[in-house]
Amino acid sequence: GGPECVITNLAVMDFDPNTKRMGLKGCFKGVSKNEVLAKMGFDMDTSRAVDVPPPTAKELRILRERCDPQRLILDYNSSIQGVIQE
Repeated sequence: GGPECVITNLAVMDFDPNTKRMGLKGCFKGVSKNEVLAKMGFDMDTSRAVDVPPPTAKELRILRERCDPQRLILDYNSSIQGVIQE
């Protein structure tokens, strides 16, 4: 059990299968590793980080219609708008 990844408006983090420690899997366009680390309350491995492609139209539809239909998390006026384009 446990989480497999964490997705934010800045980056995607995953967990090392052996140590269970969180690491930076990748950053969204225009976001640097240092920006992500500055927002974290702890240090993590960034050596494997790559650019993360934006979500597809299908993924956006699922996020907006199934995961957050009331827009409690995915606010169109939030900083995620710069990352996720329709």
